Amino acid sequence: MFKRKRIKFLVVIFLVVTLIIGGIAPSFADSGNVFLVDDSKIEVQVINDSSAIISENGERTLITEINNKNQSITTMKNLETGSQDYFLRDEIKGTIYSSITGKTIKIDNNIEGIDSKSISPLSTKRFLGRRSIKYGTLAGGLLLSTSGLAKIAAAVLKYFNIPISAGTALIVGVLSGLGVLTLGAIYTKYPRGGLKLDLYEVRKYKMQRGKKYYFWQRTYKNVKHYSVI
Repeated sequence: MFKRKRIKFLVVIFLVVTLIIGGIAPSFADSGNVFLVDDSKIEVQVINDSSAIISENGERTLITEINNKNQSITTMKNLETGSQDYFLRDEIKGTIYSSITGKTIKIDNNIEGIDSKSISPLSTKRFLGRRSIKYGTLAGGLLLSTSGLAKIAAAVLKYFNIPISAGTALIVGVLSGLGVLTLGAIYTKYPRGGLKLDLYEVRKYKMQRGKKYYFWQRTYKNVKHYSVI
């Protein structure tokens, strides 16, 4: 048991150190998406594929992701206080660990939809189905009731393994539309609610030595809130 915990700790340290050495220098001049909840101003600034800044009432949170083989880590750094938390996703175990709660949850990879094998191989885009996560799942393991939209968005991105640049603004936009700003308030208002996303695969290619190599890349669209399953 001690050996497993030690290995996990070393992996986390390696990822965090790699993140720091990477020298991410966000450009605060980047334009972003602005959302309003009552009198609260929420702004999303996408810096690059793996980092973004979410501002809530003047408090900025830098969300950054780094991948390392079968594990990835998403850090959430408060740029005003310097405090930092993280989520560690393990693809082999199918789990996510939260430094916020000290808990580990299992990832539900079930897809509500159709069999992609039934779609023509000549398609350039195909719908695979829908995935969902309950607010109760977030509240029960990854976050605290006081967690704001920045940490909620980071948790959802990590759960679905969505690149930060691809989904941050969409998720924050949907969450901000609920009219409340903390997970506890959202869960109280929608105890049986959650988020649903449509999962697609897009056919792409890359050039290598003058030849085209095709591959399928997964992407999420149409983020929606639901109140009852």
